[in-house]
Amino acid sequence: MRSRKSSSSSQISSKSKRARKEEMTREFENCLEQVLTWLLEAEEELNLLENVNQNDLKAVRKQFKDFELFMASLTESQDTVGRVLHRRLLPQLSHPCFSFLPFFFVHTLFLFHPLIDTFFPQCNFLLLVMLKNIFPSSSFSLFISDCLIFRGQLLCGKAENEDERIAIEGQLRVVNGRWEALRELSMQRQNELQLNINKLQNLELESIDKWLGVVELEMTSCEPLAATAETAIQQIEAHSRLQSKIHDFQDTINDLSSFVAVVDDVDSSEERIGALEQRLQSIGDRWRAICEWAEVRATQLDGLAELCAHTNEVFEMLNEWLKEREHELLGLKSAHHLEDSQQVAEQFVQIRKLQHAETALEAEHSSFVKLSQLSCELVARLEKGNSGAANDVRRRLDTVTQRWDNLVARIEEHSRTLVQSGKADVRQIKRARELPTVCPSSSHEQKAKAAQVVKQNEAPLKAKPCETLPAGSQETTDTESEEAGNQIVERFLRHVAKLTTELEPLRAWSASFTISKKPDQVRKMINVCQEKLIEIKEQEARVNRLQLELEHMHLSSSLSTSQLKKANDAFETFAKNWAKIVTKISEAMNVLTGQDMSDKETRVAKGVEQWIESCDKWVQTFFLDFLNKNITFIEKDPVKRAILKKGLDIVRKRIEVLTQEQTTSKTEAEVNVELENKWCTVGDVDLLDKEVQRAEKIVELARKEELSAETIEKAETRLAEMIEKRRATIAALEKMKAAEEGLQSIAVSVEATSSSDLSIGGTIVELEHAREQLTSYQTLKKEAERAAEKMLALDDNVPHTMLTSTRNRIRNLSDQWRDLENAIEDHLNCARKEHRRSVQKKISNEERFLEELEKRLTDSERASDAEECCEHLDNLESLLEKVDSPLEVDESSIPSMDESFVRESYLRLNETRRRLADATRERIAALSRAVADCEHFEKQMADVQQWSSTVSTLLDLRKSSDVSALDVPDEYKAKIFSCSYCSFY
Repeated sequence: MRSRKSSSSSQISSKSKRARKEEMTREFENCLEQVLTWLLEAEEELNLLENVNQNDLKAVRKQFKDFELFMASLTESQDTVGRVLHRRLLPQLSHPCFSFLPFFFVHTLFLFHPLIDTFFPQCNFLLLVMLKNIFPSSSFSLFISDCLIFRGQLLCGKAENEDERIAIEGQLRVVNGRWEALRELSMQRQNELQLNINKLQNLELESIDKWLGVVELEMTSCEPLAATAETAIQQIEAHSRLQSKIHDFQDTINDLSSFVAVVDDVDSSEERIGALEQRLQSIGDRWRAICEWAEVRATQLDGLAELCAHTNEVFEMLNEWLKEREHELLGLKSAHHLEDSQQVAEQFVQIRKLQHAETALEAEHSSFVKLSQLSCELVARLEKGNSGAANDVRRRLDTVTQRWDNLVARIEEHSRTLVQSGKADVRQIKRARELPTVCPSSSHEQKAKAAQVVKQNEAPLKAKPCETLPAGSQETTDTESEEAGNQIVERFLRHVAKLTTELEPLRAWSASFTISKKPDQVRKMINVCQEKLIEIKEQEARVNRLQLELEHMHLSSSLSTSQLKKANDAFETFAKNWAKIVTKISEAMNVLTGQDMSDKETRVAKGVEQWIESCDKWVQTFFLDFLNKNITFIEKDPVKRAILKKGLDIVRKRIEVLTQEQTTSKTEAEVNVELENKWCTVGDVDLLDKEVQRAEKIVELARKEELSAETIEKAETRLAEMIEKRRATIAALEKMKAAEEGLQSIAVSVEATSSSDLSIGGTIVELEHAREQLTSYQTLKKEAERAAEKMLALDDNVPHTMLTSTRNRIRNLSDQWRDLENAIEDHLNCARKEHRRSVQKKISNEERFLEELEKRLTDSERASDAEECCEHLDNLESLLEKVDSPLEVDESSIPSMDESFVRESYLRLNETRRRLADATRERIAALSRAVADCEHFEKQMADVQQWSSTVSTLLDLRKSSDVSALDVPDEYKAKIFSCSYCSFY
């Protein structure tokens, strides 16, 4: 029973094994068919891809994206290839450390282990990540050993015969070859795409940098804002062209966001990514600056042509008008020329001319205001971009204003002269507006008109009786006069209100401004006060025009007392505010410049000092003598004596106080004189130390003598000023000295490196280190320059020699710095060129050496004898020692040369070295075998020769005794069987 059961179970087991084997064979064939079909499709798809574009970056990016999709399909389908190439290998990957990894990550793990590189070279697909350092080397070795044993058992143990095993391995090799060819083509295209993208991106960045440089040069060469309409139109057109150019280039800048960094697994990848990011950041900053400048320039040019044209038009019109009015007033005669009776008629002509001029001034005042507004607007436009043109506009406006004021003053002068001389009446000048322009012809009418001229100011003059006007006419004239006066007052009030509104910022500043005597704020406050003085100076002409307008109103007879009072009140309020502003700025400047001591305070102080001296003199001269004469009389009455004694003590104390006050006053005056004297400026540390000691003594004296708080504060301010000057001087000198010493040390290092016997690579490293040191010292140089400028800015009275020497020292430092930087760059360029030449020479020598080795291999194949084989064997062995180790890439040569060229050259040479080394080893082995065979053959030939000589000797011995040689002698037979000749065959 047991034998039957075991037999049946063995039959079932063999059937199941055959079934599993058949199932595995069918699955293997299906997978193999699918893989071959997929590989064919992938090859066709790869062959159908367009050739890599060499010029268009966008096209290359599109090709790269399409190729990424293709590579993704390869990644998705590679598990099928894995099932075929590593059938039953995947169960080995069930280790927990591999449970989270996809199949192609395992391929990547194979790549980065030395054992896997040896036994599985076909697994070099898609180097996606580096995971070598994640797992220990021992785990990998154990894992690979188990996989190899299992795969050998799978391939060798399952095959029933040798033919089946060879057929399976042949199919695997076909799949592996197709897969490897596809992988190589894919990686080649990927590498070509990456190189082209990198090259085209660099070219694109260079073109963008060049374009930005051209635009920046165009920006710097732009002319200042135009002051004429024609030039402004030309500038607007040029700026429009520039803006259109910037707008057209916007798409190119936007494409920078899609730039990619092509990296590899070398150490310089992070540096290349950082360099690309830094370069893109620089381009972005420059582009942003160009766009901001274009916007600001467009805002400045917007409406500038119309503003210039309108301003010039109003100016020309007002200029012509002023010429006409000045020409009209040329014919006015002075009052003493109107004495004759024939010239009485000219009196009315002059009156009409004056009234016509006044009316014209009032009518044209709006044009003058309009010109002022346009000029101010144009000055505000041109102030930042073209200060010279802005000053021209100001001068032109001042000229028109001066002519306007002269015209008003001349009219007022003639009117006042006529009225004061009695040649005309104020009301007559007003009524002359309604008088006819034609002069009366009869002498009676002339006398009647002349009789109306009376003096209205002080004492009545003798004149002819005036004709009275009708009552209705008089009322109409008064009503019109009152309305005209109201209009004049309202216009004046509007002018006052407008100027008050414009002066509101100055008034608010004067109300909130406080004076500080801190040394670090004095200069800043002086600059602020100077700016406010400029603003006050600009408004002063308008205030003067307002005052002239008020005087003109007082001279006019058409204004009533209430109207004048209204105008006077408004101007008085305005004048108070204006006086507060002017007084505040004047006091601030006096205090800040040390001129706060007014003349009144000086006179009071001098008077007090004289009174104290006179009191002291009187007390010492008279009062003490009087007391001494009456001592005897006073001693008779004890009570009076005690009272007077007490009074005498009080007087003595008062005298001591007065004497002390006098001494204190003299001390304070001396201290003030000492503080106002000349003090040392910046630049000399020794003198500043002495000045600090001098200021400390003055402060100590002021505190000890209990001088006034103002004097003590002034002394402390002087001390703080001297300490600050000394600190700034020491800091500037130390920083300049440190910068010069650092520069000198770097220069010495560069000179020593240039003259040393270092290798080219070492020289490049030292020079780059020197350049980095120079860059690190750049901050120190800038700090030295800022410290020197700050030192010179602390004092306005720096001697010219000190100023010149300091600036020359800074300039020399900058020049030496720039020269050293250029020298380092020149040395680096020369060293890199020499290094590049040496690397290229090394590559050329290696190529010639490999050619020579290949030639020796070819020549060795034609060797015909043992001697030649030995000679070729010795040569090949010596050459093999030279090519046995691969060439190492000198990383220091990479930055100075084309990285792809160096690496590809070394890779190609190493590949050739490996190939030739393998061929050399094979050839050496073949030559060694040939030499051994030759030696063995020569040894056998020697044995044959020895045997031949022995046989010849034997034949010679038998020759005499043997008659016939047809039979083989016995000795010959024995010798044959015993000779080693048998071993030869």
